[in-house]
Formats: sequence, C-alpha cells, structure tokens
Amino acid sequence: MFVYNILQYSNPEIMKRKIIILFIVLLTASSSIYARGKGGIGVAAGDPAGLSLRFDKIAIQAGFSGWGWGWGWGGYRLITTVDYLFLNQAFNNQIPLYWYIGAGPFVGLYFSHGFNLGARVPFGLQYFIDSAKIELYIEVAPGIHIFPGPGFDLMSSLGIRFLIF
Repeated sequence: MFVYNILQYSNPEIMKRKIIILFIVLLTASSSIYARGKGGIGVAAGDPAGLSLRFDKIAIQAGFSGWGWGWGWGGYRLITTVDYLFLNQAFNNQIPLYWYIGAGPFVGLYFSHGFNLGARVPFGLQYFIDSAKIELYIEVAPGIHIFPGPGFDLMSSLGIRFLIF
C-alpha cells in the first residue's frame, strides 16, 4: 500500500520523478545492504539491456528495453529488477557451470504510457571463468504485472560480469 500511495498518478512530470527516485532507491538499498559476498559488475543484452550487478545472492539489472514486451503493455521502457537467487548450485564439481532460480520485483517506466510494478521468477545458467574472474550468464524470467493492472511479462538476458569482490 505504501508504494501505491507514493506512486499514485497526479501529473506525468511528478510521476516520472517519483519513478526515477524509486529506481535510485532500489539500486542504492540493494547494493549497500548485500555487498558482503562474491559479486561483480557487467552488462546484459536482452530485456532489459544495460547494467548488470550481482552481490552474492542478489542480482540487479537496470536498463533499457526497446521492445518491452508484456501482453497489454509494450513500448520503450526503463526497467530495474532486483532478484534474490534462493537456489544457486553447480551441476557437478568438474566444470564451473551453475544453475539458479530466484524471485524479485521489477519496476518499469514506459515513455509513452506510465509505469508498472511487478514480480518475476528468473531462472538461468552461469559459467565462471575463474582465471579471468568472469561470469557469463543466460536467464529467462517470466513475470506478472501487479500495478496498475494485471498482465504477463517475459524477460530474458545474456550477460557478462567481471567479478570484483
């Protein structure tokens, strides 16, 4: 209810400012709270395409979606996702290939018609190149739109992160 009250539509300029502040708060809070474990920074291609961060079990993506496809939405959007990877395990001990499943919120700001809030469940594969401290990943994340109305979303990305801590 709190988020709903903050993001109530009043006028387009005020709403855009509120969404940008929410993006910044999500990124700042997530990175400062969870920056204790192994993690990295990199880029992602897909939906969204842009910055990709991981702090131990927290994965954050912030970027731009040129196709932004979700049934009933569509259009250009800025989007931020914050996922908790609650399952993250190796296939076996011989190769550094891992699978993961997570859950988390997303917020999207559409340039043509407002914004939306939702939840998603990413699942994917990670491959680590330990000698170069690089993580390669691919994921698919089905999601649901919660606000302002119901809908479905399907995000996917291919990315690289440079392990820095």
